[in-house]
Amino acid sequence: MKRYSTSKFAQMVGARYWTDRLRNRADVVAVSPGFIPQTGLNRESGYLNRFFLWYILSWAPFCSTVDQGAAGILRALTMSSDDLASLAAESEGVLYLDNQGKRVDPNPLIYDMDLVEWAPSEEKIKS
Repeated sequence: MKRYSTSKFAQMVGARYWTDRLRNRADVVAVSPGFIPQTGLNRESGYLNRFFLWYILSWAPFCSTVDQGAAGILRALTMSSDDLASLAAESEGVLYLDNQGKRVDPNPLIYDMDLVEWAPSEEKIKS
């Protein structure tokens, strides 16, 4: 799970980077689909762990279904510019939403610009 959490953090830092790079040209929105036990991320786990995550933990109130996670992403994609602007005004430039479309506060470490040195340049992406 260390790799998973590291990759999620890298995505948050990437959203911060692209928000700064694309300011006044595009909206950058990061969406957390929520904790979804049925994604198959535990496929390397033992049988009992997989059974627990798939059939038991999925009933917990803090879990989301795959459909709920996807709906959060679609909600962000179809949000009006005015709604995005009002949510972004409350944030520090980076807009992070949960799967209900509510603004969430990200890990404060993403504002450490030394962490985004690895991000590719626009020129590298275009090539």
